[in-house]
Amino acid sequence: MTNKYLSKIKKNPVHSLLAAILFVLTLVAAFTDSITKIGSFIQWLSANLTAPHPSQSNNKTSSGNLAETVPALLEQIERLRKKDHSTLLAKYPEGYFLFASNRYSIIPSNPNVIGKFSLDWQSSKIRRIGHNLIHIVLRKFNYHPSDIQITNLNVVLDNRIGAIADGFYMNGIGMYFELLESDAESTTYVIGFRQGQPTDIPKKLSPFVESYVKELQLSLITINAHDKKHWSFETFLMASTSSSY
Repeated sequence: MTNKYLSKIKKNPVHSLLAAILFVLTLVAAFTDSITKIGSFIQWLSANLTAPHPSQSNNKTSSGNLAETVPALLEQIERLRKKDHSTLLAKYPEGYFLFASNRYSIIPSNPNVIGKFSLDWQSSKIRRIGHNLIHIVLRKFNYHPSDIQITNLNVVLDNRIGAIADGFYMNGIGMYFELLESDAESTTYVIGFRQGQPTDIPKKLSPFVESYVKELQLSLITINAHDKKHWSFETFLMASTSSSY
């Protein structure tokens, strides 16, 4: 306040009273604002000190669900093997391998099996699972008869029973991925081997798979190894066609 304004307040008691009230209200407002800010800070501090770290929360949830679902998935695989063994062997006379997945992990029927192929099941993952399609990435795939290695084997399947993806052939033998069962909780697949030859006819993909493959920016090619040895691929894509085999 200027000296001129102060002199007016001294001469007018009403002005003095109003100035005092204004001063008190200013103090109250400042005090209230400080209390509000302090209260907000305390709430924020309390929330951050008591809440688990996101990675800890996710790990706990994933490991908990994994521990609960692994026995169920293995039981599901074994049930299918007993029920459909003859059918699967007739369809894939060169051999087959079952595995299952949920939203957290991929579970093989026997990760130590010695056969036509091996891969790193622990680092393999579900990249996408939705109403229309499923995308799995199998890591460090190795086809033993030819020693062909694929670091990231991408398999995109229509989410429907009987969907089959192909694209890998070796000396007249084709490798196929087929979706056997699928529900809200889990999905079961078979990797099957049978006689087959690649074709020059372009694959007819479903609209959902075709759109998704374009998003991935991966080429949909066919490996026809014949008698070649020691091939290595960083990324390879197999996708199901719009109709069942």
